[in-house]
Amino acid sequence: MNRQNRMGHRPKVGFTLIELLVVVAIIALLISILLPSLSKARSQARTTLCASRIGQLTKAMLLYANDFDETPPFVGIGHTDLGKDDKYANIDPDPTHGEFYFMDNETWLLPYGQMRQVALDLDWTSLPGGGPTAEEGSLYPYTRFRQMYLCPEFERVPVGTPGRAGRKSHNVFNYSRSVLGRKFLSNVPISGTPFPDPGAEDWAWPGPIMKMSAIYAPAAMMMMIDEQWDFHVAGNYNDHGTGNMVSGYWQGAETIHGLVGDMFGSYHSTKTRVLQTDAVLMSLKASVAHYDGHVDLYIDPLPWRYTTLGNIVPLVMEVGLEAAVKLFDPLFQSLYAQRGIGLPLEKLLELLGLG
Repeated sequence: MNRQNRMGHRPKVGFTLIELLVVVAIIALLISILLPSLSKARSQARTTLCASRIGQLTKAMLLYANDFDETPPFVGIGHTDLGKDDKYANIDPDPTHGEFYFMDNETWLLPYGQMRQVALDLDWTSLPGGGPTAEEGSLYPYTRFRQMYLCPEFERVPVGTPGRAGRKSHNVFNYSRSVLGRKFLSNVPISGTPFPDPGAEDWAWPGPIMKMSAIYAPAAMMMMIDEQWDFHVAGNYNDHGTGNMVSGYWQGAETIHGLVGDMFGSYHSTKTRVLQTDAVLMSLKASVAHYDGHVDLYIDPLPWRYTTLGNIVPLVMEVGLEAAVKLFDPLFQSLYAQRGIGLPLEKLLELLGLG
């Protein structure tokens, strides 16, 4: 019997270095297995929260419309840049009412005149009080929740982060409402419309705001889109972005380019194969809310593009007709939702000068 046992003590028992390393390796392996699953679960939770928020925001728009003769609160135009200051006599007979005027009146999000102020200021946070907030807009009594205007993925990006459209300038909104909320007018006959629309000065021209009862298919008509933060929604009128995409287009309460230039957010769901010039890329989806209140996930067919309706032809030549035409899905949906008619591809090509 050794000395330790004679004194009544039990022998000391411990882990060897090899045993400790094996335990650490097992724990590391379990963590490596579980972390992707936990990350995916958190991402799915944010996707669900995003859909809930944009759906509630759309319902707030509908509640507002019920109180104001079935008219949603937005007023903007968005088909041309502010520098042109085009006059829209078919909407407002006052010749001084150009796009700055319509910007000032996007009071559902910010008080009168403040949208112009933040759109022309390079640093939102340098404005008095850190800039205006959604609580000051006329829609807020119907929402009562600041985060309702924001995708959770958008919130995770710090203000000041550099992107394609300059740095992120605010954390107030990214659920842009769609310019397709105005009636689509055209100065050329389209299927189902034997004569051009009065007041239309181009083949794609904004008309009056669509009242709820005037919409043929609310489930097919987009109201709010979850826009990519580093495009124009968090950019700036004076902050030149990649490809000169943002300069001259205000970041405000609507999707500026209306038909093919909006950048749907790449935030949610599983990655999907999309076309981009001569490569096939992987992209995520964006939340999109419709006039009946339901929310879908929408895949941008050509993410990271730089184009507007005015230069769609070079894009078609670059990526091919089949890929480029997918950009017009919102237009096709809007025409059907507003009029119950379709726009044949042949007619679209003719209007674009590609027929």
